[in-house]
Amino acid sequence: MPINLRIRKSATYQELTELIASTTRYNVDQFRIWPMAGRTNNTLRPKALDWETDLAKTVTDVADNMNPWICFLELLPPDLGIPTLPPFQQDRQVLLFFKYYDPATRQIHYAGHHYALIKRPLADLVPI
Repeated sequence: MPINLRIRKSATYQELTELIASTTRYNVDQFRIWPMAGRTNNTLRPKALDWETDLAKTVTDVADNMNPWICFLELLPPDLGIPTLPPFQQDRQVLLFFKYYDPATRQIHYAGHHYALIKRPLADLVPI
């Protein structure tokens, strides 16, 4: 479900996380912001932030001057049974998105996401 937020360009990333927390009613440790970076083939790819270092930066700096700034907001699933999102290990993991293409409407729909270890084969994700 898309969420559109307005924030001053001079606001800090920490202020943005606090705005998202108050808007979504999630604690700041229960969501993760994944900015989408443009690629040369006109697609978007999630970009990992250094969440601790970027807190003091302005939204403009973190967003690399993109306007509008498109992000994927990862939320802690309520049925997971843990109080915070598990840490993302940027050097060992990759974030994968699963999509469903509906040929009747010619639309792509979000179907979920998963952290996968970089060095694991694809067959580990989809057992046959």
